[in-house]
Amino acid sequence: MEDYRVVHRDRVAGPETRKYYLNIDTRFKSSPTAPDSKCSINMVDPIRNITKIRVASVELPNIPYVISEYRGNNVFEIREASGTLVKRVTIDDGNYTISQLLSEINTQSSTWLSLAYDSITRKIVVTPTASGIGKHIHFDPDRRFTARDMDWGLGYNLGFRKRVYVIPIGSFITEAFVNLNGFQYYLLNLNGYDIIRSSLKDNTLVGSAKLIVNTQTVPGEAVDMIFEDGRNLMTFEFEPSPPIDLTRVDLQITDPYGNDVYPYQEPISLTLEIMTISQSQLFEQQRNRMFEHRG
Repeated sequence: MEDYRVVHRDRVAGPETRKYYLNIDTRFKSSPTAPDSKCSINMVDPIRNITKIRVASVELPNIPYVISEYRGNNVFEIREASGTLVKRVTIDDGNYTISQLLSEINTQSSTWLSLAYDSITRKIVVTPTASGIGKHIHFDPDRRFTARDMDWGLGYNLGFRKRVYVIPIGSFITEAFVNLNGFQYYLLNLNGYDIIRSSLKDNTLVGSAKLIVNTQTVPGEAVDMIFEDGRNLMTFEFEPSPPIDLTRVDLQITDPYGNDVYPYQEPISLTLEIMTISQSQLFEQQRNRMFEHRG
């Protein structure tokens, strides 16, 4: 049976401590059906008496889809003024260029309106048909994001800044630029290690590292990459007190709102830099100092 083990032992950092580099690979998650962005990996060889842990690197194949059901930005509705549903437009999950996305939208909604991209202003021009005039566009039709000021649906990605529009007689233009680059960062959580905190409106997210997204900057192009080098990773040391044993790694990647990143079924790997106490006498001294401090 294959397992993952310590892949490198650095030179001894001192007479009482030792540094390890541990490779974690979600190919070996304990539950094969669990998403790679939220899974557990059992340690075949537990590491004992850990005093410091740091995420040294993360290898993530690609970011999740920018347009997806899990993000709630793959749908909008056209309704009568009375609220009666006329058409529900649903976009398949994926990373789209602007032209690809508008083509799919127009294929489904051309009876009532058409969308065009203005490359000079980087905004969307909406042109109604005779059948569409007076009807309403609802960009958060399922009311999933009533508490959010941003990222509340497909309309927000396209540059609309109101959730409901009445289709006028003439053309109109969106208030903001098109943005199909997705989130700028994700949070990696390992075993609940409280290293990075992110304040939301009503709670605080805890993470072990901040994964900074590196996207293409050419307007209209689809996102196709994430981490290139160490500049895309922000992490700090976690220093448990008293020292801990590492017997299992619980891994979770969330978006800036704390939502699990789905769907994600591609292997993720990361490297942990770990410092341990290798002498029992030093371990006892450190534990005693901890209890004395609490007293």
